[in-house]
Amino acid sequence: MSVRLVQAPISLVYDEASNDEELYEREYHKLSQSDDDPIGQWLKNAKAKGETKDSDPAILNLLVELHRKIDNLERVVKNEKPPRISLPSFDMIESIGFGYFKIK
Repeated sequence: MSVRLVQAPISLVYDEASNDEELYEREYHKLSQSDDDPIGQWLKNAKAKGETKDSDPAILNLLVELHRKIDNLERVVKNEKPPRISLPSFDMIESIGFGYFKIK
């Protein structure tokens, strides 16, 4: 089977997951859960209580996304950065394909 790779110079910072797999998995879930912010919790609770049945879902989603963007802008203005795990290894990806990548 031949793999088609496309040139894509991308920097890559990494560590072996076996060093502390649980720590990396916790950070991944923390970063990927966008509904854990206060406005997301409010929307979940409002939906669970049935308070949103008469509301337009598109307007509600728009309101939530605008609130998140304002929160993000506030973090930028305050120069706040979320704590991230520092990773020890750095390399450059030379090319990528579906499920594959080639490191220089």
